[in-house]
Amino acid sequence: MANIGATTAFYKVETSLTRANSEVSKSMERLATGRQNANAGDRSSYVAMADTFRLDFVGTKAGIKGASVTMGYLETGMRVLDSASALLSRLQELAVLGANDTNTTADHEAINLEAEAIADEFNRLMTTSTYKGRDVFNETAGSLYVAMGGRDQEMTFGIGTIDYSDMYVEEARTIAGATVTTPKAFGRAAATGLDNSGAIPANKTYILTGIGAAAERPYQTAAKVGGKFLADTSAVFRGENSDGVAITTGDTEVGDVLVVDTEIATGDFAGEADFTLKEVVTGDLAFVAGESYTISSLGGSDGAVDDSVFDDAGAIGRAVNGIADGDTLTVGQTFTVDVDASVAEMAHLNALTEGITFIKVSDTLLDEAGPNKDAEFNLAHLPSDAVVARGMGAASETGRSGASGLDAEKTYIVRTVGTAGNYQDDVGNKGGDILAASSALYRQNGGDTKITTGAITAGDVIVLDSAVSGLDAGMIIDEVNTTTTAFLAGQEYEIVSMGTSDGSVDITSFTADAAAIARASSDIANGATLVQGTKFTVDADASVTELAYLNALREGMTFRMSSDTLTKDIEAMQALVNTARVQAGSQYAALESAVNYTTDLTAQYELGYNTVNDVNFSMETAHLAKNQILQQAATAMLAQANSGQQGLLQLIT
Repeated sequence: MANIGATTAFYKVETSLTRANSEVSKSMERLATGRQNANAGDRSSYVAMADTFRLDFVGTKAGIKGASVTMGYLETGMRVLDSASALLSRLQELAVLGANDTNTTADHEAINLEAEAIADEFNRLMTTSTYKGRDVFNETAGSLYVAMGGRDQEMTFGIGTIDYSDMYVEEARTIAGATVTTPKAFGRAAATGLDNSGAIPANKTYILTGIGAAAERPYQTAAKVGGKFLADTSAVFRGENSDGVAITTGDTEVGDVLVVDTEIATGDFAGEADFTLKEVVTGDLAFVAGESYTISSLGGSDGAVDDSVFDDAGAIGRAVNGIADGDTLTVGQTFTVDVDASVAEMAHLNALTEGITFIKVSDTLLDEAGPNKDAEFNLAHLPSDAVVARGMGAASETGRSGASGLDAEKTYIVRTVGTAGNYQDDVGNKGGDILAASSALYRQNGGDTKITTGAITAGDVIVLDSAVSGLDAGMIIDEVNTTTTAFLAGQEYEIVSMGTSDGSVDITSFTADAAAIARASSDIANGATLVQGTKFTVDADASVTELAYLNALREGMTFRMSSDTLTKDIEAMQALVNTARVQAGSQYAALESAVNYTTDLTAQYELGYNTVNDVNFSMETAHLAKNQILQQAATAMLAQANSGQQGLLQLIT
């Protein structure tokens, strides 16, 4: 029995020692790693909980960093807006400073120059302000996102664009620009019908309009006229081709384009008067690839587009992707010349002969990317225009007659017809000469409808392309004002003095200034009486004739722009800046609050992670000490048990 008891005691002591050794080992590992789950088998549920907490606090920490960067973005925007407000304040100061009758012309120019520089800087701030390469003012307010730690914890931010277009006006409304935009003969052939009566100058481009005898057409035969053309040109292009590839074989055809390097001497046409050419226009009135144009009149063209016909409509159709074979061009139609138009296509487009006129579409000031893009500043009025009386709209010249004729690229009003028989279709009279030199004639009450037949009458508006020498006896014409004192469509004015006008509005009159104002402004009713202090806004869609009459006043009225137009524009812009500033500031404050909250949340996530992951050093140290004591006691007892076993063995032996 004693032996059995000793054996049992031995195994119990050994088991206790093994357990103590294991616990000591675990405690030492935990203390060494600082983790409760020091090995794979330890508290697996704690491991899962710790991993979840770790994702949470790592995400929120990253969110705090992202929010801090975003706050820098908003801070940049707010500083820019502060600068913008300072610029607007200075612009307001200049507007008031300029409103002083003691200012000289030089004073006005200096004030305006500074105002333009300030507005340019305003535009620069709005268009170039970036943060880490991202435009600050090119996002819809609140359309951007910053994550605050995952689990849909995102916030929105972003400073919206500021529409400052009131500071930026189209070309037709600039100080130096004409109120009536004059159509121009873009692409009109520099010279037509060139033949063997003279040499064909070098370094120009021509189109063959007549091809001579069939025997003289071959390009490759030097003895033939066609061959001589080839010898004197850098390239010959087929009129209807669109690939820009020069041709070197075959016969001459009507429409072929010659790029002339060497002068084609008169002798090269010997006996071939039927060979005729027209010169392709270059310079400011040449069409430009990629630019847009609006048809203002069709001249002698019927507008029918036939790609196989070398007329003006066909030339436009071949150079413009948006115009197809079979279409019909119309007045008011806008098109864009293909950026990749071939040599032949551009040559035909710049050799028009049928008198079509065009208006070049102004560059878009505020493009689709938002109002802060590509704007160009031009003061629509001087700062002092708000209070200083000016002779707005006064005709540049009145009573032109006789041998003085008419100047190119100006607009006129016929006050008196003069000699009977001024028919537009009779070149023998000045009516016919005027039609030939003009892009359009408008009837006094016909809006924007051009007239092409019948006699010129008193009140007709003439838009000239080229000069007219002399006038019929008795014809009296006024030149329309297109200077800095021209009325601007869409602008509000106030009458300062009546001059010699009685103010009676009868829109059937084409001599009374009051009638001209009424026809151009929906604010003035027929039968009304204009007086000092009357305010009116020129209709934004006023017709050519209405604007022409408005800018050919004769009775000495003076005007000023509505009392605080410029300051109102500045105040409206300041309101937009204020709104953007509030947007940015409120978003900054919200992010700041979110950062504070997320910082607290991160601490809680980290506490949770530490709670389930980190070892309790005091508890684990006590646990280690306990198990070390047990380990030592078990070791001693095991030694004692072993000693008892040895005693029994000695008794047996």
